[in-house]
Amino acid sequence: SCWTFASTGTIEAHHCIAELLDCSRWTGLSEQQLVDCSGGHFGNHGCGGGWPSTAMEYVHYSGGIVTEESYQYTAKDGKCRAKKKMDRRNVGAKIRRVHNITAFDE
Repeated sequence: SCWTFASTGTIEAHHCIAELLDCSRWTGLSEQQLVDCSGGHFGNHGCGGGWPSTAMEYVHYSGGIVTEESYQYTAKDGKCRAKKKMDRRNVGAKIRRVHNITAFDE
């Protein structure tokens, strides 16, 4: 599930640097939501592996990712508990657009 930590860490850093959130009082985003919910169409395999790029697409198309506090990490594959329409109070971050960047083109 290391790919989920890379994904949430990237989203968290962006939101903190851009001052979209008060990160001094923030618990972070749910890696477990990515483990449990971003398989299928997005091609990730929970604790068996996945890609940060498709995790970002999942967050974008699902309307956000919830906080770590509301969907805690269990270090094992589980059934997706994120609703199609997420409770806005639990959404920790959203992604408006997803862009893939060619290697060495950053």
